[in-house]
Amino acid sequence: IHNVVLFRQKIEDWVNPVPSVPIGFSYLDGSHTYEGTRAQVLVAAGCGTRSIAVHDIDERGDGQEVKRAAVELLGEWTERVGRMAAWRLGVSTAY
Repeated sequence: IHNVVLFRQKIEDWVNPVPSVPIGFSYLDGSHTYEGTRAQVLVAAGCGTRSIAVHDIDERGDGQEVKRAAVELLGEWTERVGRMAAWRLGVSTAY
């Protein structure tokens, strides 16, 4: 696909420099802490990401902290499959 650019790197490395192209989708999988998840979501959202997926959302263990941080910042997810939840930012999901 010619209009897709893959940034496969730690999101912490995005801070400087921030990617100069619009980010359509960010997949976050790495931090299993409240603080780390919060930091990752803030960076992704600050880059103008239109969709964010966060892995390791769960009702037990470390997943509780991941879920708490993501929901506090992004609200209720748009979609969820197993331990992954996704949000569409700035897009109404009303029909």
